[in-house]
Amino acid sequence: MIGASIAGLSFGNVADPSQLGQVFIKLARCAIALVSLTRSAMSVAMIAKNQMAGIGAVIVYFIGSILSDALLS
Repeated sequence: MIGASIAGLSFGNVADPSQLGQVFIKLARCAIALVSLTRSAMSVAMIAKNQMAGIGAVIVYFIGSILSDALLS
């Protein structure tokens, strides 16, 4: 909420119970994405037998997702 107010964005009514369900859905989707990303990084690290390869795979994924959003939009 502090970041939204600094950026001049509206964060809505945080005490609205109808919005609470959407928050839990978004948190669940985020958790699924993080678990799948960690499993992918662990798989790369196990195959390459190098922990840095797993870390590099995550970094390449994030850079690729940012670039693909920028280039496709």
